[in-house]
Amino acid sequence: MIRFLFMIGFTAFAVQAWAADGPSFDCAKASSLLEKTICARPALAAADRELNTAYSAALHKLPPSGQKILRDSQRDWLKAVQIMCLNRVYPQAGTEGYNFECLIQKYSEQAEYFYQKAIIA
Repeated sequence: MIRFLFMIGFTAFAVQAWAADGPSFDCAKASSLLEKTICARPALAAADRELNTAYSAALHKLPPSGQKILRDSQRDWLKAVQIMCLNRVYPQAGTEGYNFECLIQKYSEQAEYFYQKAIIA
């Protein structure tokens, strides 16, 4: 019984640790090349978490109509980043087909943008 309780406690700890270190989504369900790239690089996972935090802060400051606009804008931004950060555009270095430095830069810039919107809004 003690062994069973230990395993439950350890599993709960491991899940909490993963949630703090992983991206804003479940890597076990990652299907796109970008999601897999983010899951493979701890710095990208951290940038993704930070972007998600900033996005959520900005989103909650808006009325429903503004939230829809922000969601649509974020989807468009994500599509653009996937195109801009492919190694065929930035051929020097990369991970899984994406340029690591490009992704970090774009995610950081977008997080800063959302933090500014959250403060102003």
